[in-house]
Amino acid sequence: MQIRWREHEILLVTILAVVQVINILVASYHVGYEEIRQLTERFRQAVLPFNYGLNVVLPQVGSIAIFYSTYLAINKLIIPMFRKISFDDLEKLHSANIARVCAMVLTLSFLLAIGANFFCYLGRPDFFNYAEYGLLSNFGFNDQPLTDIFFGFHRALSIVLLWLALAILRELAISRIEREGPQKAYRILMANNITLIIAIYMIIISFINPLHNPFIRLLFTGIAGLLFYIYTTFWLFPFKADRNFRSKPVLIRLLLAAFLCAIPFSIVFDDAWPVMLLITWGVLVFIVTPIFWILYQLRKDNLLALRGVQAELAHSTADLQFLRAQINPHFLFNALNTLYGTALMEKSELTANGIQKLGDMMRFVLHENNKDFISMQKETEYLSNYIDLQKLRLQTSPDILIEDNIEETHCSQQIAPMLLIPLVENAFKHGISHQEKSWIHIRLECGDNTIYFEVKNSLHKNRDASPDKDPSGIGLANVKERLNLIYPNRHELYIHQNAREFIARLLIKETPSKN
Repeated sequence: MQIRWREHEILLVTILAVVQVINILVASYHVGYEEIRQLTERFRQAVLPFNYGLNVVLPQVGSIAIFYSTYLAINKLIIPMFRKISFDDLEKLHSANIARVCAMVLTLSFLLAIGANFFCYLGRPDFFNYAEYGLLSNFGFNDQPLTDIFFGFHRALSIVLLWLALAILRELAISRIEREGPQKAYRILMANNITLIIAIYMIIISFINPLHNPFIRLLFTGIAGLLFYIYTTFWLFPFKADRNFRSKPVLIRLLLAAFLCAIPFSIVFDDAWPVMLLITWGVLVFIVTPIFWILYQLRKDNLLALRGVQAELAHSTADLQFLRAQINPHFLFNALNTLYGTALMEKSELTANGIQKLGDMMRFVLHENNKDFISMQKETEYLSNYIDLQKLRLQTSPDILIEDNIEETHCSQQIAPMLLIPLVENAFKHGISHQEKSWIHIRLECGDNTIYFEVKNSLHKNRDASPDKDPSGIGLANVKERLNLIYPNRHELYIHQNAREFIARLLIKETPSKN
């Protein structure tokens, strides 16, 4: 599922622009003879030729076109360029990405100002006090258009920067909505519905004549109802009122939301606004809320199912990828080669011990990995067996130091199976070199309801020093995904590396106790 905010916004702006153009063309078709005569006389007095299409229709349509083109340029050209700016670019004195964005902003502002000057030259709105040229009035009074090509540039720049700031805020909101987590799919669904509702509402009111007397009241009433619908349907009902609608916190939120949404409608009634505020508030609470509740109940199964099923699907997918990646040929071959080498050295106890540890690990993968949670004792046994086998493989190398406190740790919590092993696997894969001194430090600590796990390993210049970007194994990406799904807002994962060291620290909070 993808967020459609940008598409809905562009659709809304396009339709609004088209509606305005249609209104201008319809008005030009019904223009009267007297109006044309007055316009002709004004242009004749200024010793200028007059053509209604060239001097009236084209400037009005053109002013809409340049604003619409500017909006598209910001969203289709500048915003994609802006996304390429990194924190490294911000730290540099000279950055090509930042320079390109600045150059594009200045160029677009200059073109917008030039376009406004050109249409002022055709329409000469200074004759009419800009009554029919509202968009061109944003650039200031211009009685000598095209004599100064930079006229209105600073205002055009302000307009472009304002629109760019709003677009950046939209992109930040979208990135927040699309962040990983168990509610990602529901957040996207909610955002798509809200932006679509707003777009449809704005399109509908754009077809209503703003000069009509009830328009303002209708506009404010629609806004109040729209905000109330969005709040109740996508937040209050699903997250607060689904289990107990009549609970005190839910009723307080409902009454307060209805009161706030009633304010925009009541203020248009001047002296009668206190009475209308109470009436509107009552209508929202006792009439509108039951209707919205019924509509929510009709969609409830789909909304709640999406909230739960998407998380379970992602959870199952992550577990399946984890299981497939965990039983990888490289590790099995390394373990078997180790056992083969010990057999050649006729150390039967080491061989038997290694085979037993390997068998315990395979048994764990087959029988424990399909559970949601296991005891920390079983998790640490698997870690210890893995580390012991790696020590057995590396025992002939005096320049390799491996330290851990796994066996000495006694934890009573439960944990998602095989959540810690990727950090250890990455340490052995990227931290061991037979040509240089290497080391790995593994530390596990358990509190009353916390688990702290830390892995540090050496890095080597002649090897890949990016354990978190390893394409051959599960890597840290899978760990991050599982943590977001299983321990949302209850974990802290810290990853840091420099030229010689890689550090991974994981803190899991509010862990379930062992039954």
